[in-house]
Amino acid sequence: MEEQKVKLLKAFGEWSASTLFREWISRRRWFPRGWEATVEIADHLLLEALGDDVSAIVFLRAEDEEFQLPILISKDKPKVGESTPFVVDGDEAFFQEGELSEAYCSSLLGLMARGAKAKTSRGRPIAFRGPGLTILSPPRPVTLGKSSNVSVIIEAAPETVLLKSLRKVEKASREPLMLGLLSEQGYEHAPRLLGSVKTHDDTYLAEVLRYEASEGDLGGTIMARLSEEVEREAAHQPWKILGKLGEGLAQLHRALGASDHPRFAPQTLTGSQLEGQIRRGIGYYENSRQLLAEADPLVTEVADLLVSRERPIRNGLERLRGAEGWPSIHIHDDLHLEQVLVSEGEPFFVDFEGEPIRPSAERWVRNSPLRDVATMLRSLSYVKHAVLRHALGLEARQHELRLAKGEPPGELLTRLGSWEVLQRKTLLDAYLKALRASAPELLPREDAEVPGLILAWELEKALYELNYEALYRPENVLIPFCALPRNS
Repeated sequence: MEEQKVKLLKAFGEWSASTLFREWISRRRWFPRGWEATVEIADHLLLEALGDDVSAIVFLRAEDEEFQLPILISKDKPKVGESTPFVVDGDEAFFQEGELSEAYCSSLLGLMARGAKAKTSRGRPIAFRGPGLTILSPPRPVTLGKSSNVSVIIEAAPETVLLKSLRKVEKASREPLMLGLLSEQGYEHAPRLLGSVKTHDDTYLAEVLRYEASEGDLGGTIMARLSEEVEREAAHQPWKILGKLGEGLAQLHRALGASDHPRFAPQTLTGSQLEGQIRRGIGYYENSRQLLAEADPLVTEVADLLVSRERPIRNGLERLRGAEGWPSIHIHDDLHLEQVLVSEGEPFFVDFEGEPIRPSAERWVRNSPLRDVATMLRSLSYVKHAVLRHALGLEARQHELRLAKGEPPGELLTRLGSWEVLQRKTLLDAYLKALRASAPELLPREDAEVPGLILAWELEKALYELNYEALYRPENVLIPFCALPRNS
């Protein structure tokens, strides 16, 4: 039986060099666009599994980066989830991403429960740790606002869990340590880490988190409500849920800033750190300009417009220097509405890994809590555009393009802009009031300093978004572009 499994895995390895596999991986949300030509299998770990099926963690290399691909290979087509056929000695076999398979998840959780240790085919030590769980039903895929991971909900005994595979293999994994800090501080509105799979150098491959039942993410909740208001042409009022979000974010920052451990203790922003943020924003701008210039005709017009924005963009980023000496802590660092669940009417924050396209070491650099506020405000802009596109379809692009050029954008986008201004104020006022009351040491002394610096961090985030959309979703580049300054 083991010989047959090795044979299947070897055949999969040979097939992974084919054009069909490269086409398959190019469609994965977690794999960088354009890297498929260089992808190859570098290592693997064969997991224990019942029957003839193969459960394995395959390690891929592409462009000097490493990714993990959990897989299940079987001779019969799986009954649940997407699967892809390939040929073994003239016969058909099937593979699918492992997390979609009950067999793979059972194997992984079994190794965790035993605290097992193993080595890959090239001798890399892997450690499994976690509670004893029994799977009760097939895993259910779930999206938690991040395209760089694959997550599934597993109905298990004694409790339901979330299994998250971190597709990009990076040292100094951030989320497990951040969740540990929040747990120590008694903070209850973030996931509890129950188990993990990691390498000998504390590089995490997978996490098992306590699953929090929710009514969905805040992005979907707000979009549905705003769409309904637009349909009814209702007058906009401050939304209580955004006031609660502001208060909840303040509580999160209070917990993140309360530790005196050297790894987490608050510091102050230095001139060199802010210089790094400015350079990073300029780098996003330059990368985006190059990517858009090489894109299809639908977005090359945006590339031409982007050239004319260079001076106001650079001037806007320079305002970040005004935050020198401000308090800094380890913040969420990639906060948006889809990473906030609504649980019993309260915000519940998830995904503490930081921005996915930034190197792991950069995600450990402290920053002002107001940077999280800025990224959340940017998320409201995404909701505005999503509602516009839902209402107008393809016609929405013309409205967005007029807005990007500084021309009147049309009645609906104007109304949505008014909604955004009102809800921004609702969120920011609630946040500042709550943090001034609970942890005033994390804010600058004067509220008057706050708006200008938040705008500068919003600009840096919008440039990150522009770079991300140009790389992965070019059809969305107008959304962050509309937030870029037109005048110096």
